[in-house]
Amino acid sequence: MSKNKIKYRFIHINKTAGNSIYDWFLENNYSLSKKRIHKIPVVFQPNTIYFAIVRNPYARVLSQYKHWKDNLKRIDDNIQFEYYLENLDRPSLWLKKQVYINYYSTKYNMSCYSWLHKCEKETKLKVFKYEELDKLVEYFIKELKFKNNFGHADLGKTIGCNNKIDQYYNTNCYEIVTRRMEKDFDTYGYKRYNEH
Repeated sequence: MSKNKIKYRFIHINKTAGNSIYDWFLENNYSLSKKRIHKIPVVFQPNTIYFAIVRNPYARVLSQYKHWKDNLKRIDDNIQFEYYLENLDRPSLWLKKQVYINYYSTKYNMSCYSWLHKCEKETKLKVFKYEELDKLVEYFIKELKFKNNFGHADLGKTIGCNNKIDQYYNTNCYEIVTRRMEKDFDTYGYKRYNEH
């Protein structure tokens, strides 16, 4: 298959720099607007390489919480991180009522593995780590002749959320995320909190 016949489709897992990637592709005249996927494809396209970004589970879950609470105002103000984690499967307890009715989808609390394991079995999938976005940049510079103008390559160099992860996590929080995202740790090589 020649390189110019290969298409790329982006499986956009929440809180893994997806919007930054989308913007970078646009800057390089490659539109992902119809190629970006926010759900697992039912049918995989031929001559297509799917790619995704995974992220340290502790940082990703905290980033989702902070984004929904501080930026989007979807989580009630009095909901603390530990309560949020303990009730991830009961969003009616922590989401604002109107948000729960209109927006909530369980995909926001899925592990990266849950998003990607079907793809890995059925198609060519390229997985990059949020903490190593420079490798994604190098790949697309080589494969699609992109310019080296991705301004966020150092985005994932810290464990996440401005290095303040321990301000949110106690032992219980670490254990909840470790259990829920077990496959992410095993599949993508992330260290559990007690392995550092």
